[in-house]
Amino acid sequence: MRRRTIIRTNPGAWLLVPLTLLAILYARGFVAGKLGDAYAPAVSSAGLAALGFIGPLCAALGAWEAGRLRRARWWSAPHVRHPVAIVVESQAPIIIAGSVALLAGAAIDLMAAGGTAPDPRPLVVGVAVVAAHTLAGAALGRWLPLAVATPAALLASFAWMVLPRVLEPVWLRHLNGLSLELCCATWADLAPGAILGSLAVAGGMILGSVALLSARQFDWMVAAKGGLTLAAGLFVGVLLVAPLGTYPTVVRDQSSLECAGGGTDPLVCLWPEHRDQLPVAADAARRAIASWRAIGLSVPLTVREGSPDIATPGELRIAISSASQPANILEALADGMLPPWPACAETSRFPGADAAEYVRAWLLDTAGMPPDELARRFPDPAPVDPALFPDAGGPPAPSVMSIIARVRSLATSRQLAWMTANLAALSTCNRAPEITPGG
Repeated sequence: MRRRTIIRTNPGAWLLVPLTLLAILYARGFVAGKLGDAYAPAVSSAGLAALGFIGPLCAALGAWEAGRLRRARWWSAPHVRHPVAIVVESQAPIIIAGSVALLAGAAIDLMAAGGTAPDPRPLVVGVAVVAAHTLAGAALGRWLPLAVATPAALLASFAWMVLPRVLEPVWLRHLNGLSLELCCATWADLAPGAILGSLAVAGGMILGSVALLSARQFDWMVAAKGGLTLAAGLFVGVLLVAPLGTYPTVVRDQSSLECAGGGTDPLVCLWPEHRDQLPVAADAARRAIASWRAIGLSVPLTVREGSPDIATPGELRIAISSASQPANILEALADGMLPPWPACAETSRFPGADAAEYVRAWLLDTAGMPPDELARRFPDPAPVDPALFPDAGGPPAPSVMSIIARVRSLATSRQLAWMTANLAALSTCNRAPEITPGG
């Protein structure tokens, strides 16, 4: 078929520009504004958000084009070329249109985040998923009436893209490729299992669809070949994604951290995306750690950026962003001083949780945060209107600022005792905190 004929008749050629514009508008309106650091895996993965509608649209277009050829009896006519060549020629414009739209949306996200180069891994997955859904739709259009195949392809593709995210077990969401958009904070990286698992499923869909499309007639042998190929892809994909949790991520390689300080000063290490903030973070850490140690707290001299959920003995873990101000860095240092939540916190509220805000405020005040910044972060609680909340019982929690002012007026040894007691309450399930200091 001549290129001019393809451009004139193929829906992929007609819809390349509208689909690309739709993906760009979606990226600008719903994705770009939520991006943070110019971290290539995170920004490139965010570009896959458009798969939720590009995949189903390409599946419907693939079904339409294959059904159009079916209605014209093209598939049953004598051919010099192999049927696979016909499949490629008829479906390639649709795959190209979907891929260009996906990559255009990812490019908008990359420019919005200030990135320079994308991470190719999620983009390869996105293109493979577009091809898989297009060919799967074409397989339906090859063997089902056009009026049935097109809506069936659209609905089946849409269901596969969105339903796994609300099903248990949670690793099901990593089979369709769309979950990669949940990557990543700067302390995480894309999990190889999530990438390879979604590629395995997409590969099974592609091979199974090609088997169905290249057959001269539909029989049980052809159906078994296509079904077994798809099942094999799903089986391999399940093996690869089953160890994952809610997010398609693993811990980032610590060797990429860039450090400053050392010796008698704290050693502060940040990710390359935050290298411009290294001097400010090192200065804030030096002042804060010196203040806390002067009170008597045991504070590590190594500060590393990483997941706040992972505590490493001998290190103070912080999490910042490229937009963090000095006050935000102080907050990150204070949060790093808090102990990990006990196991009971996953199922219920424990008594020590009431002390968290008071401990954070004391740490920030001791580290030198200005009073107006503190007051903005810890405002006095608004009084409860009994007419609106008649069931609200008990006295309100003490004002954070009033408690901190009282604690800071105590002797150093008494402040240390108050802090030690509340840190212990935060790390255990059955110990009451000492919010209001005695003496």
